Amino acid sequence: MAGCDILASMKQKLQSTGLYRLDGSTLVDAELQAYAAAMQALADEIWKLEQEGFVQTAGGDGLELWERACGNVRDTLSTADRREMLCSRLRVTPNDYTAGKLQDALLAAGILAHVAEIENHTVYINVLGTAEIQREMSPEEIQALAAEFLPAHLEWSFDFGVLSWDYIDGGDHPFDQMDQADFSWDQIDVYAP
Repeated sequence: MAGCDILASMKQKLQSTGLYRLDGSTLVDAELQAYAAAMQALADEIWKLEQEGFVQTAGGDGLELWERACGNVRDTLSTADRREMLCSRLRVTPNDYTAGKLQDALLAAGILAHVAEIENHTVYINVLGTAEIQREMSPEEIQALAAEFLPAHLEWSFDFGVLSWDYIDGGDHPFDQMDQADFSWDQIDVYAP
């Protein structure tokens, strides 16, 4: 166990009784060293188990077990990315129907997206990519992954292009201005004043 000296701890407890001379030369000292060696191995395993039991500190088998419980094992990603995705997934609750929360939920599924409500309970999802490095995912696979998080009472519109709300708002003509001009998405995409 990190930061724990088992031998010193046992000696301290026995010295307080006044029954033992623990100067390193007695048979009791040798016996305590043998106990400490065995107990240290056990303490190290317990410490490792504690580390692997929590997403924030898991890094080996525990991380993979958490991923299996929550969906897919993503062993091609960095440990930090895997932990972030798991934490996002574990934060999802049945009441997470805001655009930001749904965006976090999609990230937990490995979908990098921008989520925005358009109008009348229709939600626009601009899929920017996926965290799956080993292979490209089809739009159907992405939609199937997302379906786990999307509430049934809302309509969904998936867009797999590079055009996003942030991209439009960051341009010379913000979306509100483009929307007032009554442009279609295709017209916005090629618009040049």
